[in-house]
Amino acid sequence: MLLSRNWLENYVNVEDLSDDQIAGTLTDLGLEVEGKESVPPLHEKIVVGKITSAKPHPNADTLQICDVDIGSDEKLSIVCGAPNARKDIYVCVAQIGSILPGNFKIKPTKIRGEKSQGMLCSEKELEVSSEHEGIAEISSDFELGKKISEIFKTEDSIFEISITPNRGDCLGYLGIARDLAAKLKREVNLPKPCDPSYHAADLTTADNVNIEIQDQEASQRFVALYIQNVSIVPSPSWIQKRLEASGMRPINLIVDVTNYVMLEMNHPIHAYDERHVTGNKIIVRRARANDQLTTLDGNEIKLNESDILICDSEKPIGLAGIMGGENSEVRDDTKNIIVEVAEFDPGQIRKTSKRVSLHTEASHRFERGCDYSAIPKVARRVGDLILECSKELGLNIPKISKDLVDVNFGTPSPKIIALKVDRAKKLLGLVSLTKETCIEHLEALKFRLVDQKEDRLLFEIPSWRNDIVSSIDLIEEIGRLVGFDKIPYKLPKMNIRPNDENPYINFTETAKLALASSGLTEVILYPFVSGKQYNNMLISRAHPYYPSVELINPLSEEFNLLQTSQLAPMLTSTLNNRNKGARGSRMFQVGRGYLDSRCHDIPDKFQSLRQIHRPSHHLTKKAKSEKNRPTERHFLSIVLDYPFTSSNWNVEERSPHFFDMKNICEKFFKTFGLVGFQYLPVNEDEFPFVHPKKSATIWKNDVFIGVLGELHPEGSMNIGLGIQQIPVICEIEIESLYDITSKQSHEISEQCSFPPALRDIALLVPEHVTHADFEAALSSFKRRKFLTKMSLFDVYQGQNVKSGYKSMAYSLALRSSKQTLKDAQIEKETGAFINHLRETLGAEQR
Repeated sequence: MLLSRNWLENYVNVEDLSDDQIAGTLTDLGLEVEGKESVPPLHEKIVVGKITSAKPHPNADTLQICDVDIGSDEKLSIVCGAPNARKDIYVCVAQIGSILPGNFKIKPTKIRGEKSQGMLCSEKELEVSSEHEGIAEISSDFELGKKISEIFKTEDSIFEISITPNRGDCLGYLGIARDLAAKLKREVNLPKPCDPSYHAADLTTADNVNIEIQDQEASQRFVALYIQNVSIVPSPSWIQKRLEASGMRPINLIVDVTNYVMLEMNHPIHAYDERHVTGNKIIVRRARANDQLTTLDGNEIKLNESDILICDSEKPIGLAGIMGGENSEVRDDTKNIIVEVAEFDPGQIRKTSKRVSLHTEASHRFERGCDYSAIPKVARRVGDLILECSKELGLNIPKISKDLVDVNFGTPSPKIIALKVDRAKKLLGLVSLTKETCIEHLEALKFRLVDQKEDRLLFEIPSWRNDIVSSIDLIEEIGRLVGFDKIPYKLPKMNIRPNDENPYINFTETAKLALASSGLTEVILYPFVSGKQYNNMLISRAHPYYPSVELINPLSEEFNLLQTSQLAPMLTSTLNNRNKGARGSRMFQVGRGYLDSRCHDIPDKFQSLRQIHRPSHHLTKKAKSEKNRPTERHFLSIVLDYPFTSSNWNVEERSPHFFDMKNICEKFFKTFGLVGFQYLPVNEDEFPFVHPKKSATIWKNDVFIGVLGELHPEGSMNIGLGIQQIPVICEIEIESLYDITSKQSHEISEQCSFPPALRDIALLVPEHVTHADFEAALSSFKRRKFLTKMSLFDVYQGQNVKSGYKSMAYSLALRSSKQTLKDAQIEKETGAFINHLRETLGAEQR
């Protein structure tokens, strides 16, 4: 936001402060000043003059030679082409040697053969307004030769301020003035309303405008003010100058006043030409299928049924909270206007603004919240300012309605928040902080003390402070005014006896080291995502994994949701790596996914979410007790990108595949002594983002551990990764893995000096039998004494194998800690195991 010092001084007295002091104070308040630009005063040789004669130029039809008196002994002869140059008017004269804004130097010159000893200036050339049709005419009350810099106060300082999303009130000059006045212990000078007697006694808004709100979720309040007999002319130079200093372009009196009041009071305003509001009726409703709207900037907007529209009795005339329609704009011949000041749903305004790529001054403010209670005052301020400017410019006096139409479905009750002084002392580290100091600072910010009891204070929050929601916010306000630089630098007291580390933290650190040792790189990404990222992964809005935990103040309007899975941002990062020439990414991340209350009604087919409400190891006791808190799941996520192996003289470049990821997972599980995992087919509805034929879910003892496989080709295309180089992904529920690890009793085997005996067996089994079935059979083998391990090394189906069957070959390892096994012992147990497989799986030895 650009802040003009001259304009700011209207609301708070800072004449005794330098620019650096103002910038430092604002930054201390959290309103960071990122830059400053100084606007110099007009040059001292630009003075008041009077045209004593004006005669046509002998060599040019459109030029005149003017004799100008500037109060000196000799008059100046100046050639001027302005249509309004004439005898006896007072003008701004730039003498030879003066410098106009833009570093334009005035030198003696000849124009069509006639000498010109200076220049008669327009307001635009002096940069006091955008008026350029003729030279500036000023009052004859000024003394000849008086410096124009004493008449037009162009000297200013423009501060560029970074406003955080929670401080929407500081997008208006009054919001910044309130903070500055509180810090400096000064009063705020609020704009004074006009005397009601200036309002037209015979004109009412209610007789000329009818307001209807059809959707209360879209808008809770709408105020209209009817004004007759307005003039569409340039606004006064002081308004134009302030708007330009704040980064806005002056247009005409009506539009400039609405923009001026928006910047002053932080509430967007719109004015409609009454002639183009059919039926003098304004309706607030959602868009319909056949609605069309062309906005003021000439763009035709494609409407969505969730968009909020301002309509008359026949058609849309504005996109609520964003921009008015071209069909109802104020024109050069406009006489009567309807001024709109309203409240709209901030979330919907942000969604619509983002979707149509139209971010305006109005949407920027509505998204951050406006002062609901001040809406009638804002409307009245617009009417008062139009009246004031019309008188100043000598125009016909407009008729301001004596009433407002105010459709209000209930002003929110004031927020009452309690503050404990002792807690403020501890959090701010200010031992000397007193109750009286807390009251003084908060009352300076217009927080009204409602009640006090011992060290508990009760405050009513002003309506413009939407960011204050709890006692910690009050403590922050006290810290801002006391000064964060006053908080002492002091190391906390520490016990030299270290606390025992939580075993779960040790587990996650071991997990990270294990993956790093497999050649993977850890990444730490923001958990902020957009719905589009999940749509790209084929996860629909109705899916439990679709993100719906929304941030109140997102860093970015697009990434305004919390992730349910880490794979979405990791795949985006993979694409970014590819675009920067970094191929073959092998990354992992340990973090969290956030699911909302919809998880209470999970369909039975979503087996991965059966244990969604299990106790979490990473949450504190207080966090676990909070109601309506999003459900958090701790994930270990892996992405293997193309190529998995780089080409060299004896190795070809190839893509990663399912078994590469499975091998990494198996090695990872063995780090914790875990074996015997089941790999089962995926449910396509549950995991739409993986290839249905090149993926699997991981289970252990009927507990869901994770999912791995190739990214679905359609999802890979949507993300931008293509279908020729598809990544392989995996996501493991690390807390479930930890629970299994902690419950499983690990036998610490003693050093064994006797070698294992190896036997290979090949078995014919029905084609539906899987390796997981063999592992289950091993677990159920009751006569097992020496058999320690079985490893699959071949699967064959084809010639010499009967139809409906396949051959699976295993290597068995048998071992004793007491002796070297004899052939008879080995054959006896191997034979018993083959018989067991015949009974349980229908296996036949080849």
